[in-house]
Amino acid sequence: ETNYLRSKAWWAGIFLMIIGELGNFMAYAFAPASVVAPLGTVALISNVILAPIMLKERFRKQDLIGILIAIIGAVVVVINSKSDEVKLTPEAIWIAIKETKFIIYFITTVVFASVLIFLSDRIGHKTCFVDLSLVAIFGGYTVLATKSISSMLTMKFVAMFTYSITYLILIVLMGTAVFQIKYLNKALRQFDSTEVIPTQFVLFTISAIIGSAVLYNDFADMNFWKFTGFFIGCLLTFVGVYFITSNRNESEGYSHPGPNNLSSGSVRSSIMVDPLRAVLPVLPDELNGSNVSGEFNRQYSSFNQRSVATGIPRRHTLTEPAVLSSTPLLNGYSSLRNDGIFRSLGVSATSLTAGVSQALNSVGARHSHALGLGRIRECVI
Repeated sequence: ETNYLRSKAWWAGIFLMIIGELGNFMAYAFAPASVVAPLGTVALISNVILAPIMLKERFRKQDLIGILIAIIGAVVVVINSKSDEVKLTPEAIWIAIKETKFIIYFITTVVFASVLIFLSDRIGHKTCFVDLSLVAIFGGYTVLATKSISSMLTMKFVAMFTYSITYLILIVLMGTAVFQIKYLNKALRQFDSTEVIPTQFVLFTISAIIGSAVLYNDFADMNFWKFTGFFIGCLLTFVGVYFITSNRNESEGYSHPGPNNLSSGSVRSSIMVDPLRAVLPVLPDELNGSNVSGEFNRQYSSFNQRSVATGIPRRHTLTEPAVLSSTPLLNGYSSLRNDGIFRSLGVSATSLTAGVSQALNSVGARHSHALGLGRIRECVI
């Protein structure tokens, strides 16, 4: 099912996404990583502006306030950042890595990450901070590796591959990016995107700033007032992101059950929802609130019972009532029934598709989740 490959809009989106990510990559070569990371809020601002135009979503007054606060914060961050940036050479990077402060930082983050990985499967479903803290730690190293590679690209391209440090940095870059995607997807499966996105942005930015300050001495020559201004600018971007992402589902008429409701076992919807159906069209009788019967119910009854038994909330699924069963990539429910190969490997075709999408645009995808670019139907037991 590759009909979407013939869509001009799809190719235009992929092309623009690649250009944006290349621009973000190049920015690390010309500015401190502690400045580039907070400016990631620009992508979220762009989504808020484009969503009403392209997807006919409602633009709220709260969105406008959030945009203004985030823009002011970004400007304050840039004004109070370093005016010059030293180009990093392979020799300079080796020296920075071998410094005592970075060794302490590395040991601390490894120990912290190991503890969080241990806790992820045990209490990760109770709070999003566990998995998102892992995303932040791995993201911090991704930023440091990206900064090094992009800076070395300013020298002769072939010459950088004559240094062993280049291959070490590439391994760190790819490895931490994969782990970011893994734990971000896990958090999004268990918690609301309106809760995950702002938390992830704040933790990721803080991690990137701390890592860059330790390895690249971003604040070495900054006086007290400059540092205070930079700190205030970061806080403003955080507040702006909160305004943009908060109360979005409630304003669209969706319900958000709290922890108390979950523990009491109250039913917020009469429909049992399978997370594997995140991209599948909903049957008309489901939308009318009637019970679903037949083969589909029998097939997924065991899954729903297991989900209730383990106490893991099914937070939301994306529903598109207007989508036909012949839509490319969906093709009714038959594709889901026939993904036995993926199931034998412990994954579903839907989760695999979601993982690839996240890998293509780990930044843009996270922001689009926060904006609710699909219809979110809250169904939690």
